[in-house]
Amino acid sequence: MLHRFLNPAGIPYSAIYKDGQEVGSHERRKEKDMIEWYKRWENLEPKEEEKKSSANISFPIDTFSEDNLREMLRNADNAKAYRFCATKDGKIFMHTEISDFDFLKSLAFYSNSFPSFGGYAGEEAAEDDLFVGICYDSLKDRWNEFISEGFPLGYVSV
Repeated sequence: MLHRFLNPAGIPYSAIYKDGQEVGSHERRKEKDMIEWYKRWENLEPKEEEKKSSANISFPIDTFSEDNLREMLRNADNAKAYRFCATKDGKIFMHTEISDFDFLKSLAFYSNSFPSFGGYAGEEAAEDDLFVGICYDSLKDRWNEFISEGFPLGYVSV
């Protein structure tokens, strides 16, 4: 199901929902591309290597610390785009893409993607105190929001 709305900044957005879960959203000017992506994505089967690598480093969110976040960032390759994900059972990790609907359904939330070669992964990102602080606070806030709401948040901005 396609929903159209204005995001908090007043930018027209479109989102695709399946079984009550948001599976994709983008600025409305890219709606046609998003719909085509979804049609292709809906028929994808996850590759075995994606299943294995989707959570190579994860931490329980209840005890998640800025040091844990720094470790995740250090172990991520700056040549890839990443997003933060949290499962409904309380594990947080970084992932390159969400290409499997069952995987998506297991998430409490997932963040915006951080572009490749943007300095959002690797040692540079791990040493950026401002970036780490913003991401850490936002991830903990989103988890607390998930707990208080009691249902998956889908896409969240970090």
